[in-house]
Amino acid sequence: MNLALDLTKHSPTYGPALLWKRILAFILDLLIADLFIFGAFRKLIIDLAGFKYNPGFEVLFSEPANLQAIMLLLVLASIFTLCYFAITEYLLGQTLGKMVLKLKVISIKKAELGFGSCLLRSLFLIPVAPFNLLWVVDPVFMM
Repeated sequence: MNLALDLTKHSPTYGPALLWKRILAFILDLLIADLFIFGAFRKLIIDLAGFKYNPGFEVLFSEPANLQAIMLLLVLASIFTLCYFAITEYLLGQTLGKMVLKLKVISIKKAELGFGSCLLRSLFLIPVAPFNLLWVVDPVFMM
């Protein structure tokens, strides 16, 4: 079992992190993933989907190859996001968002975090990760 600890000076016992700090760290990590991971795929997906001046999704669904390419790009971006969380927690004990808020993930059962436990801890991102892209695609589509 893993636990996120608060490492700030006002928390001398280094106890469990407050919920608001965990949520804020998660939002920061999603923004980082959106900027660096989904940013790399964003232009490809917008070009493939034909969002430039199309009034609907007709172009997207009329080209099965485009839809398959977009799905593949979303799966790849989701895997990269999952790897970002798992690898940074495994190597550093914290993601960039947790670093900013001085939070660290530790293992309660053993001395070190294992990669498998960090990967399992990050699996909740699978339904969340592809929707980062919608923060940009949806407003572009609406324009």
